[in-house]
Amino acid sequence: MTEEKALTVGQITEIIEACHIWYSELITYFFYPEDSTKTSFKIPAAYNEWIEDPSIRAAFQKIFLDEVRISAEEFSTSIEKANSSNPPLKEDFTRLTASYNHFIFLLNQAQNELILSGTGIDKITGFKVGALMMPEIKREMDRRGRRGNPFSMAMIRLDKGETKEDYDFQLRAISTALRHGLRSFDDVYRLDNNDLVVALKHADIKGGFRFIERLQLELKTMQATFTFSSCVAEPDPSDDLHLFMKNLSDDLNQIAKSGGGQTMKYEELSPLQRFVTNMKDQ
Repeated sequence: MTEEKALTVGQITEIIEACHIWYSELITYFFYPEDSTKTSFKIPAAYNEWIEDPSIRAAFQKIFLDEVRISAEEFSTSIEKANSSNPPLKEDFTRLTASYNHFIFLLNQAQNELILSGTGIDKITGFKVGALMMPEIKREMDRRGRRGNPFSMAMIRLDKGETKEDYDFQLRAISTALRHGLRSFDDVYRLDNNDLVVALKHADIKGGFRFIERLQLELKTMQATFTFSSCVAEPDPSDDLHLFMKNLSDDLNQIAKSGGGQTMKYEELSPLQRFVTNMKDQ
């Protein structure tokens, strides 16, 4: 874990501890005001400093930080509501407790995510984080250039997920299905945009297609209610890997425009021309 990440984890720990102490004082004031000093009704300032820190925006996805902000706002509203009567009404106190627990849950989730990212493992899928992908694939391509070993890749994208909870559920489900078809020496990476990239060592493009077919069958067995699109490719050691990955992503964008649920074969004909074929046409 880098020094910057360690510092951020420490910040979250301090915020959680400060919130626990403050919340305890708040509850005491609500029910025993005569035996306690009036405490602040605002979340500790350390939280606001943390959530507005530019390094935090770089460390977490925007959708997650938005969820944290909304939770903090709902918690603040529940404090005001609970303070409207003395002692708080049962339903207001129940709402206060639930909103506080959810807020702390998200802070714990942020802390765990940073800790896991230091190990290179994505917390939702259990696969490798995207930052590890390019150097590891480059090493594999170097080996292929020296030894001629076959190597193929599949970029996978879930077609839909209306909420973050839906999307996370689908990611976990497809990750479970993926594991059933992986060999011990294959790798999977979760990219920042949630695409999954499967690196299939000692497998040519036909092996890549068979892997996707097994994945589709596994999801059918699991009675999954969602679909995915994918693009299978067999990169060459001479390829520009960054451009290669961008082309795969662009092709998945085109699939999405046609409704998704397709698997495509990607072939590089020249630096200026590429060829994409629907798996169904093979």
